[in-house]
Amino acid sequence: MKKINRNDKTNLIIGYSISLVAAMCYGTASFLGKILVNDSITPIVTGIYAIFFGFIVLAILVRKEIKSIATTGFKPIMFMSLAGIAGSFAITVFFWGVQLGSLTTVAPLIALQALVAMTLTHLFLQKLERITPRIFVGTILVAVGIALIIITSNNI
Repeated sequence: MKKINRNDKTNLIIGYSISLVAAMCYGTASFLGKILVNDSITPIVTGIYAIFFGFIVLAILVRKEIKSIATTGFKPIMFMSLAGIAGSFAITVFFWGVQLGSLTTVAPLIALQALVAMTLTHLFLQKLERITPRIFVGTILVAVGIALIIITSNNI
């Protein structure tokens, strides 16, 4: 097993903490989105407003860093654009899903993004990140847990 130095441990703890904050934000957005689509606001409008106001807040918070885009190449800009399109589409489709189904069964399906991310990582980022057997098994367990939630749900 690779020995982790102090800075790496600190970065891991910070990374995990930030990920937990992201999970809380996603959970809150999911809850608020369910309220909105239940109040007859369409998923596309809910998605557009959520993305627009998120953009405004983030632009204000990181306005000094936006200048770095001017010095980047075409490939990073293309990847940022594709990530934005994929994320925007995901949010809108998710709001559509919670409009049609139960938040408690639709929301866990978002965790399947880990399977997509790991597959893409394995295919394209093998030199940067390694998927260990432990991570692979953990991801499969998440998928099994999601399947159990859906199968045992009273909403099907």
